Amino acid sequence: MKKTFVLSIYVAILIVVSLSVSSCWVVHQNLKVSNNLKDGMTKQEVLKIMGSPAKSEFSNGVEEWHYCRCINKINEYVALFFYEDKLIAKTNYTVFDNYEMASSCDQLIKMGNYIEPDIVIELRSRIRR
Repeated sequence: MKKTFVLSIYVAILIVVSLSVSSCWVVHQNLKVSNNLKDGMTKQEVLKIMGSPAKSEFSNGVEEWHYCRCINKINEYVALFFYEDKLIAKTNYTVFDNYEMASSCDQLIKMGNYIEPDIVIELRSRIRR
């Protein structure tokens, strides 16, 4: 009994330590399914394909959803942009987490080679006026 308890504690500690040293343990989403998305899809249609985003933001009339996955310190992202409930743009970007600064890829959103699509920049600037 005591041996089993000690072994259980050891395994639990091992799991916690291994998860805490990895920058990829919280969010892991299948980004390949984003190839099935088409401009004009509703948010509900996108949710059925992609699932819930790691993060969503709303700014100047445009809603932005971020999906991410991490493989060996490389965080891959898909950002989806919605205007009036319709998908208007999609962009992929990458963040290299060489120093394992984040405990999850959702903490590095909009970093790396992230670039907002031109259509989104134009819409947001029109709405700001």
